[in-house]
Order: sequence, then structure tokens, then C-alpha cells
Amino acid sequence: MKTIAKTKMILIARVSDEEQRGALKAQKIRLIKYAEDNGAEYEYHEFDESAYKDDRKKFKEHVARIKKSKGKSILVFDKIDR
Repeated sequence: MKTIAKTKMILIARVSDEEQRGALKAQKIRLIKYAEDNGAEYEYHEFDESAYKDDRKKFKEHVARIKKSKGKSILVFDKIDR
């Protein structure tokens, strides 16, 4: 098992709309397992927001928070299209 020392993983589960929120549970399980398998400290976030919106408010909030954080972070999404 590899350990990612002193690096926080920011785990993001996202679906496009409220009707798809049921898929978040499986994403959460996979994301947390990945972080734990790598021995990483992590924080988990989830939201529903289309990637095709002009104003991606929730996504922009996460990006801004990550930019302000100190130290290294790894941003992890469950799906490659996320």
C-alpha cells in the first residue's frame, strides 16, 4: 500500500441534476476507499450541478477554497467525465 504523506485528497462526487443524486452513494464509497487505500487524509464533498451551465457556482466555490488552502492537495473525482 502506498501512503501519500501530508497530502490531503479532496474527494468530489458530482451528478448533473437532483434526479441523479442516487448515484452519489456509490461514488462516495469508491472515493473514500481510494483515499483510505492510499493512506491519505481526505475530505469528501458532493453536489449536483450540470457541467454545461454557464455559472457553475458550486464547482467554482470548491476551486476557490482549494486555491486558498495551504499545502498540497489532490483533487479526486470518481468519474473521468467529472
